[in-house]
Amino acid sequence: MLKNIFSSADDRSDKATDPLNPVTLPSQQPMSNPDRAAMTSTNTKQQLLSLLQETQAKLETANSPNSESLRQNIRKARELAGFLTVPGTNPQPQSAPASAGIDPEKIYQIATRIRQATLPLAAFNSAVADIKALLNADRVLIYQLTGAGMGRSIAEAVQTGLTPTLNTEIPQIGFGFEQLTDERTQRTIALINSETSPYQKQILEQYQVQATIAVPILINGYSAATDSYSLGRVWGLLVVHQCDRPRMWSEAETTCLSQLSLELTLAVQPNQPLLQLSQRRDLLAAIEIEAQELMQTTLDNIRHNLQADRAMVVAYNPDWSSTVIAESVGVNWAKAGTSLDLDYSINNENYKPYYVVNDIQAKGFDRCLLESLEPLQMKAYIVVPVLKNNQLVGMLGIYQNSGARNWQESELNAMLEYAKTFSFPIQQTTSRRLAQFQTKKMEQRLQRERGLSKLQERLRSAKDEKTVFQVATQDGRKLLETDRLAIYQFDPDWGGRFIAESAAPGWVDLIETVHIVQDTFLQRTQGGRYKDGECFAVDDIYTVGHQTCHVQLLEQFEARSYMLAPIFGADRKLWGLIAAYQNAHVRKWQEEEVETLRQMGLQVGIAIEQIDYIKQLQKRADQEQTINRITERIRQSLVVDDVFASVVQEIRQASKADRAVVYQFNEDWSGQVIAESVGSGWVSLLVEQAKDEVLAGNRATNDRCILRKWAQKDITEEDTYLQSTKGGKYAQGSKSTAVDDIYAKNFPDCYIQSLEKYQAKAYILAPIFKGGNLWGLLGVYQNDAPRIWDDSERSVIEQVALQIGVALQLAEYLERVRTQEQELSQIVDRERANRQELEQEALRVLKAIGPSFRGDLTVRAPLSETEIGTIADGYNTTIQSLRELVRQVQTAAISVSETSSENNLLVNNLSAQAQQELEQLDRALVQVDLMAASSKEVAEFAQKVEQVVQSANRTVQNGDTLMESTVEEILEIRSTVSTTAKKIKRLGETFQKISKVVNLIENFATQTNLLALNASIEATRAGQYGKGFAVVADEVRSLAYQSANATTEIERLVDEIRIDTNDVTEAMEIGIAQVVQGTNLVNETRQSLSEIVVATGQISELVKAISQSAGTQTKQSQKLSEAMIDVATIANLSSDSALQISESCQQLIATSQVLETSVSRFKVD
Repeated sequence: MLKNIFSSADDRSDKATDPLNPVTLPSQQPMSNPDRAAMTSTNTKQQLLSLLQETQAKLETANSPNSESLRQNIRKARELAGFLTVPGTNPQPQSAPASAGIDPEKIYQIATRIRQATLPLAAFNSAVADIKALLNADRVLIYQLTGAGMGRSIAEAVQTGLTPTLNTEIPQIGFGFEQLTDERTQRTIALINSETSPYQKQILEQYQVQATIAVPILINGYSAATDSYSLGRVWGLLVVHQCDRPRMWSEAETTCLSQLSLELTLAVQPNQPLLQLSQRRDLLAAIEIEAQELMQTTLDNIRHNLQADRAMVVAYNPDWSSTVIAESVGVNWAKAGTSLDLDYSINNENYKPYYVVNDIQAKGFDRCLLESLEPLQMKAYIVVPVLKNNQLVGMLGIYQNSGARNWQESELNAMLEYAKTFSFPIQQTTSRRLAQFQTKKMEQRLQRERGLSKLQERLRSAKDEKTVFQVATQDGRKLLETDRLAIYQFDPDWGGRFIAESAAPGWVDLIETVHIVQDTFLQRTQGGRYKDGECFAVDDIYTVGHQTCHVQLLEQFEARSYMLAPIFGADRKLWGLIAAYQNAHVRKWQEEEVETLRQMGLQVGIAIEQIDYIKQLQKRADQEQTINRITERIRQSLVVDDVFASVVQEIRQASKADRAVVYQFNEDWSGQVIAESVGSGWVSLLVEQAKDEVLAGNRATNDRCILRKWAQKDITEEDTYLQSTKGGKYAQGSKSTAVDDIYAKNFPDCYIQSLEKYQAKAYILAPIFKGGNLWGLLGVYQNDAPRIWDDSERSVIEQVALQIGVALQLAEYLERVRTQEQELSQIVDRERANRQELEQEALRVLKAIGPSFRGDLTVRAPLSETEIGTIADGYNTTIQSLRELVRQVQTAAISVSETSSENNLLVNNLSAQAQQELEQLDRALVQVDLMAASSKEVAEFAQKVEQVVQSANRTVQNGDTLMESTVEEILEIRSTVSTTAKKIKRLGETFQKISKVVNLIENFATQTNLLALNASIEATRAGQYGKGFAVVADEVRSLAYQSANATTEIERLVDEIRIDTNDVTEAMEIGIAQVVQGTNLVNETRQSLSEIVVATGQISELVKAISQSAGTQTKQSQKLSEAMIDVATIANLSSDSALQISESCQQLIATSQVLETSVSRFKVD
């Protein structure tokens, strides 16, 4: 907002209409209580210096890298102290402010070099040279106290030709101080040589001084009572000399030296423990409070001096938003508060040297700007920038609210000078403001993230688009804190309209006000930058460079700032835009705000896509149900008219269209509507075609333009297209034709007129095939408006047309079946009549040939020309042949009877002989079986004996092997026992040696005991002097006694071990003898086993031979048995055959007798 206010500022461009001529303002009226103001300033400075002293005292003893940050804070505090008003001085508006003679930037540079010095002496040398050049003085020195009333110059910058003071002892009185340890001496003293005492003059003349000014340099002091630090002791002086002339030191020079003395104060501080965190915070807070009080006091003075209604200073944040940090306002006016917090219009690149407006109403500001100025209630103003190192840090403004004001050039100059005094205080409050700014930004970011997350959840749970738009606009506007948030949807031609919005009270309704937006750029580029996912933000519609028509459209929206983000639908297709508008004032959109809007657009797109997908699923389900219902009705009823009526009704309701028809082609490609379902309020084609020949006429003649409504894709083709191509594109495989808008196609006027007559605006046509041939068309029409047919709708109509074709094919098949059924019925009737006639004739023949069934072969069947007559003729021939055959059978039967009787006697004799032979063979077979069984048992016993012999042989061999191993083991045991015996003998010898050693030790113990006894006797003789030796003797005797006892015990143990060892030796010798005897027995056993092995081998050979012989005999017995069985079988078969032959002869006799009887019944003669 400031830029808009300041952009019309005077900045020397409108002097012709409102010149700023230099004038002198009236003298400033003294304040009602100047002493109180001076006392307040003095107290403030003393409190700040005390705080610095306390802090510096703790720093002096610290030896940590973190102490540098505290030193920086103290340096800032010293800078702040330099701007405190010196008692007795006030800004004089008649001339430049008191500090006008010294450039604050130079003071800042000197202070910076002092701070950057690593050693105090380096800081002193830098300071004296810089101050000498800044004040154009003859000498500047640093004076350090060395004792009572004395001190020494430790750093100096002096004009050539003057007597140097470096490293010279100089009395304190020479600088105007009697006792520098007194608190009253903690002030600046300025002297002129002519006004000094003789002693002082003598000191000053020694160094050619005509005028001098000295400022104390303080050092920290610690108070144990208060446990705090304070600047309570003078370390030395910063002294400036003028030697060529007397000099009156100005207030600006005094302030400058006081400020730089604070920098030197920091440089001379000894190390102290680091301040605690709370103390550092207190220090920073105190510094900021002092800076705030300083700015407030200065603003009060400026407002009173310039007799204005408001004085205000604003500071800039890192994003160039502004914040009012101090304000002085009259009693009748409201404070500005946060009215400028969202102003981003001025930055370090575009600010001007000053802004002057005498009357805001006369400047021609627009309504929006004047409304934004209302919180300040201003009518005229001067605003100047506040700079720090040539960088913009804030703005200082003076405002007249009561009415217009003709600002004078002296007032502008005064404001420019006042602005310089605010650079350091603004810097002092930077850390606090920056922390507040970052905290606010972080809170806003968290709030946006939470709001965006909540918005996302609500959008995902929305069930319809209306809810999505409502949630997005309402919650989004609250989240971004804008005046309006709207959703804009593109039309197919890339125009569009607002479909949802949320606006703060007092703003117009865009949906009602702006119906359709035709953006030629978006239409030409088909979405412009937004189709690539880019966002667009405009801080001020009047400065961004929009065309006039665009600005007028935005004014119609009441927008001053706006940002847009794309909304993508399915398949990443640009669906629309989400727009945020700031109407009341200019707004600098932040990157996080643009990103938030982009995320909102993304989530709205996802929600829309989700809802569309659900709708598509539901639509597909409904379409599937429609197809299923139609299919089921076709199956239930194969009456074509009923099928058509059901189909058009279902498809019209399912597609929510205005009309559905079934159209049938004739052979000459004329045709007619045979079924229709039409909504209320629309004409019926079934009714109209009876009145209009166009609908029922030939579709192939050149003057029938209406044909195109039913069949064709390219309206420019000849009307004979269907006839010449026998069905056009549908016969070639095209599934359907969809027209979204009849006026958007290149249709001829006659076709358009025909469609208008029948109220069609859009339609879909699908071919109906019957048996591979184009039968007709299924048409669905939208009459009330154009309609975009989607693929699923086309697919449903195509499938329904396919089902109609199936129904037609089934109906045709049914008709064919019915025709064939009638033909078969007629055939059956004719066959039934013929069959009855044949049955009567057959009965006559059967009656005639009836006697033949009883044996009379002399009868004849009546003949006729029918099939029965043919059969009768054949039957007569058969009876004649049968009569001859019967005669031959009678003769043969007599002959067979006689022969069979003779054969029967012979067969009976043969059967009796075969039976006797069979009984003899059975007895011989029993004897052979017994012999074979005996041979088999012998062979089995021989095999078992052989196995037992072999097992015994293996056992003997294993025993021989084990005997051999046993002999070897016994020999090893014998060797081991012999070795052990030898070792035991050596062990006995060793124990004998041990016994000798024990005897020796026993002798030593006895002798030691005697020696101890003698020593004890001698100690007794020695009396008092031998007591100690007596104690030692007793201890030695005790040890000798213990040694003797231990020796006796050892000797006893050795004797026992020796006895046991002798016993073991004897036992070992007995064991060796027994091992030798066992070895001999084992050898004898081994020899016996060897002989057994030889014997069992021989037995095994004999048993094996017996087994082989028994096996051979068994096999021969088996073969003999098998041969006998075969003979018995043959004999048995012979006997059975004889019996069967006998039975056959008997049967043959019986048969011949039956045959004779049967043949005798036939009558052949």
